[in-house]
Amino acid sequence: MMNNLALSFRAQSLDNQSPDPVEVNKHLLGKEDVGGRQELAQKISKVSLDGTQIFSEGSHTASLHGDEFLLKTSSNQLDEAGRIAPILCYGCVPDEPLDSWPGDVVKAVVGFAERIGRTISEDNQEMVRLGVEAIISAKEQKKRRSRMRVILILVIVVAVLGVFYKIFFKE
Repeated sequence: MMNNLALSFRAQSLDNQSPDPVEVNKHLLGKEDVGGRQELAQKISKVSLDGTQIFSEGSHTASLHGDEFLLKTSSNQLDEAGRIAPILCYGCVPDEPLDSWPGDVVKAVVGFAERIGRTISEDNQEMVRLGVEAIISAKEQKKRRSRMRVILILVIVVAVLGVFYKIFFKE
Protein backbone atom coordinates (compact mmCIF):
# COMPACT_ATOMS: atom_id res chain seq x y z
CA MET A 1 0.00 0.00 0.00
CA MET A 2 2.96 2.30 0.53
CA ASN A 3 3.14 3.04 -3.22
CA ASN A 4 -0.13 4.98 -2.96
CA LEU A 5 1.28 7.53 -0.52
CA ALA A 6 1.20 10.98 -2.08
CA LEU A 7 3.69 12.71 0.18
CA SER A 8 5.98 15.67 -0.31
CA PHE A 9 9.16 16.48 1.58
CA ARG A 10 11.47 19.39 2.20
CA ALA A 11 14.72 19.28 4.13
CA GLN A 12 16.97 22.11 5.20
CA SER A 13 20.23 22.07 3.26
CA LEU A 14 23.17 21.22 5.50
CA ASP A 15 25.46 23.92 4.09
CA ASN A 16 22.72 26.60 4.41
CA GLN A 17 23.61 27.83 0.89
CA SER A 18 22.46 25.08 -1.49
CA PRO A 19 18.77 24.92 -2.34
CA ASP A 20 16.81 22.82 0.16
CA PRO A 21 16.19 19.26 -1.09
CA VAL A 22 12.51 19.04 -2.15
CA GLU A 23 10.57 15.99 -3.30
CA VAL A 24 6.97 15.80 -4.52
CA ASN A 25 5.42 12.33 -5.02
CA LYS A 26 8.84 10.62 -5.19
CA HIS A 27 10.11 13.19 -7.72
CA LEU A 28 13.13 15.16 -6.54
CA LEU A 29 12.77 18.79 -7.68
CA GLY A 30 15.79 20.58 -9.08
CA LYS A 31 16.62 24.16 -8.09
CA GLU A 32 15.23 25.27 -11.48
CA ASP A 33 11.75 23.88 -10.61
CA VAL A 34 10.74 27.13 -8.93
CA GLY A 35 7.00 26.60 -9.48
CA GLY A 36 6.93 23.18 -7.82
CA ARG A 37 9.06 24.42 -4.93
CA GLN A 38 6.79 27.45 -4.39
CA GLU A 39 3.64 25.34 -4.54
CA LEU A 40 4.94 22.99 -1.84
CA ALA A 41 6.17 25.95 0.25
CA GLN A 42 2.65 27.45 0.11
CA LYS A 43 1.02 24.18 1.17
CA ILE A 44 3.49 23.80 4.05
CA SER A 45 2.90 27.42 5.12
CA LYS A 46 -0.88 27.01 5.03
CA VAL A 47 -0.82 23.97 7.35
CA SER A 48 1.83 25.57 9.56
CA LEU A 49 0.03 28.91 9.92
CA ASP A 50 -3.67 27.96 9.69
CA GLY A 51 -3.54 24.43 11.08
CA THR A 52 -3.52 23.14 14.63
CA GLN A 53 -0.38 21.70 16.15
CA ILE A 54 -1.53 18.40 17.62
CA PHE A 55 1.80 16.86 18.57
CA SER A 56 5.01 18.38 19.89
CA GLU A 57 7.95 16.54 21.41
CA GLY A 58 11.36 18.22 21.29
CA SER A 59 12.10 19.12 17.67
CA HIS A 60 9.22 16.94 16.42
CA THR A 61 5.81 18.40 15.58
CA ALA A 62 2.65 17.36 13.77
CA SER A 63 0.01 19.81 12.53
CA LEU A 64 -3.36 19.29 10.89
CA HIS A 65 -5.43 21.64 8.71
CA GLY A 66 -8.56 19.98 7.32
CA ASP A 67 -7.22 16.83 5.66
CA GLU A 68 -3.72 18.21 5.18
CA PHE A 69 -0.94 17.41 7.62
CA LEU A 70 2.63 18.51 8.25
CA LEU A 71 5.21 16.48 10.16
CA LYS A 72 8.55 17.90 11.26
CA THR A 73 11.42 15.69 12.38
CA SER A 74 15.18 15.82 12.30
CA SER A 75 17.85 13.69 10.71
CA ASN A 76 21.02 12.62 12.49
CA GLN A 77 23.00 15.13 10.44
CA LEU A 78 23.42 18.71 11.68
CA ASP A 79 23.89 21.74 9.47
CA GLU A 80 27.27 23.49 9.13
CA ALA A 81 26.47 25.64 12.16
CA GLY A 82 25.83 22.52 14.30
CA ARG A 83 22.04 22.99 14.40
CA ILE A 84 19.27 20.46 13.81
CA ALA A 85 18.34 20.41 10.12
CA PRO A 86 14.60 19.68 10.01
CA ILE A 87 12.88 17.40 7.52
CA LEU A 88 9.26 18.27 6.71
CA CYS A 89 6.68 15.80 5.41
CA TYR A 90 3.46 17.17 3.88
CA GLY A 91 0.45 15.13 2.76
CA CYS A 92 -3.26 14.46 3.06
CA VAL A 93 -4.80 12.11 5.61
CA PRO A 94 -6.71 9.27 3.92
CA ASP A 95 -10.45 9.14 4.68
CA GLU A 96 -9.97 5.70 6.23
CA PRO A 97 -6.27 5.28 7.07
CA LEU A 98 -5.11 1.66 7.08
CA ASP A 99 -3.52 0.29 10.25
CA SER A 100 -0.23 0.27 8.35
CA TRP A 101 -0.42 3.99 7.47
CA PRO A 102 1.71 5.31 10.38
CA GLY A 103 4.46 2.82 9.56
CA ASP A 104 4.17 3.57 5.84
CA VAL A 105 4.64 7.30 6.48
CA VAL A 106 7.68 6.59 8.69
CA LYS A 107 9.18 4.44 5.90
CA ALA A 108 8.52 7.21 3.37
CA VAL A 109 10.24 9.82 5.58
CA VAL A 110 13.24 7.49 6.08
CA GLY A 111 13.32 6.80 2.33
CA PHE A 112 13.43 10.51 1.51
CA ALA A 113 16.21 11.04 4.08
CA GLU A 114 18.22 8.21 2.51
CA ARG A 115 17.70 9.58 -1.02
CA ILE A 116 19.27 12.88 0.08
CA GLY A 117 22.10 11.17 1.96
CA ARG A 118 20.75 11.43 5.50
CA THR A 119 19.72 9.05 8.26
CA ILE A 120 16.97 9.18 10.89
CA SER A 121 17.51 7.52 14.27
CA GLU A 122 15.14 4.88 15.64
CA ASP A 123 14.01 7.38 18.31
CA ASN A 124 13.20 10.01 15.69
CA GLN A 125 11.35 7.41 13.59
CA GLU A 126 9.26 6.60 16.67
CA MET A 127 8.47 10.32 17.09
CA VAL A 128 7.30 10.47 13.45
CA ARG A 129 5.05 7.44 14.08
CA LEU A 130 3.60 9.07 17.23
CA GLY A 131 3.00 12.26 15.23
CA VAL A 132 1.12 10.33 12.53
CA GLU A 133 -0.97 8.55 15.18
CA ALA A 134 -1.82 11.93 16.73
CA ILE A 135 -2.92 13.16 13.28
CA ILE A 136 -5.20 10.13 12.83
CA SER A 137 -6.65 10.58 16.31
CA ALA A 138 -7.30 14.32 15.78
CA LYS A 139 -8.96 13.65 12.41
CA GLU A 140 -11.23 10.98 13.95
CA GLN A 141 -12.23 13.36 16.77
CA LYS A 142 -13.08 16.02 14.19
CA LYS A 143 -15.21 13.50 12.28
CA ARG A 144 -17.08 12.49 15.48
CA ARG A 145 -17.75 16.14 16.39
CA SER A 146 -19.04 16.77 12.89
CA ARG A 147 -21.43 13.78 13.12
CA MET A 148 -22.67 14.95 16.52
CA ARG A 149 -23.35 18.41 15.08
CA VAL A 150 -25.45 16.88 12.28
CA ILE A 151 -27.42 14.78 14.78
CA LEU A 152 -28.02 17.82 16.99
CA ILE A 153 -29.25 19.87 14.02
CA LEU A 154 -31.62 17.05 13.01
CA VAL A 155 -33.01 16.84 16.56
CA ILE A 156 -33.60 20.61 16.60
CA VAL A 157 -35.31 20.52 13.18
CA VAL A 158 -37.62 17.66 14.26
CA ALA A 159 -38.46 19.52 17.49
CA VAL A 160 -39.25 22.74 15.61
CA LEU A 161 -41.41 20.85 13.10
CA GLY A 162 -43.23 19.21 16.03
CA VAL A 163 -43.96 22.63 17.53
CA PHE A 164 -45.24 23.96 14.18
CA TYR A 165 -47.42 20.87 13.74
CA LYS A 166 -48.89 21.32 17.18
CA ILE A 167 -49.54 25.05 16.61
CA PHE A 168 -51.05 24.83 13.12
CA PHE A 169 -52.73 21.42 12.96
CA LYS A 170 -53.74 20.60 16.53
CA GLU A 171 -55.55 23.68 17.73
